[in-house]
Amino acid sequence: MLSAKESIRTVIDSNNIKATYYAVYYDSFIKPDLFNKCVDVVFQECPCPRAFQWNILTHPAILPNACVDIDGVVCEDPSEEENDDGKNYIEFLNKAKPRLSIPNNVRISCFVTSRLEKYRKYTENWLKKYFDYGELVMLDLPSKEERLRLNAHASFKASVFSTRQELYFIESNLNQAIEIKNKTGKLVFCTENMMFV
Repeated sequence: MLSAKESIRTVIDSNNIKATYYAVYYDSFIKPDLFNKCVDVVFQECPCPRAFQWNILTHPAILPNACVDIDGVVCEDPSEEENDDGKNYIEFLNKAKPRLSIPNNVRISCFVTSRLEKYRKYTENWLKKYFDYGELVMLDLPSKEERLRLNAHASFKASVFSTRQELYFIESNLNQAIEIKNKTGKLVFCTENMMFV
């Protein structure tokens, strides 16, 4: 706000304009003397701790307390051709493009993915390039076909999340996010609609 005020000060002073400065949200944590220099009118207090829709996926208080899905959250989803449970899938795992840029000082508590355990080394190699994290929990089934037959995606993630201390789960698929929430009763943030369910 101080920077914005400075950038228009010349115009205001030279034209003898009376300016009133508003803030929709404010934090009472700001020292009163600085607060009074910044704004004239405020509307709603938004105290800390807090996160906003635009920063929840990089927030230093959320990610250390979250279980995070991989595909669709921190990297792109594989295409149908790439998702062949074979050579194409391994190539995808090695070359997937990251979707998030997380600050270096933020550690993700745990990745929970329905990727199959047999792809652990590829998944770990990729994650280590881009993220600092505590644990990686993967689905231990023999094949993609078995995972699809059991419809194990959300139920697996929910079973892991329900036994952990993390406060949040970050999921890319809305149907899975709803199922995880319903099975655990814990907070789930969905990147498909950028909302908590």
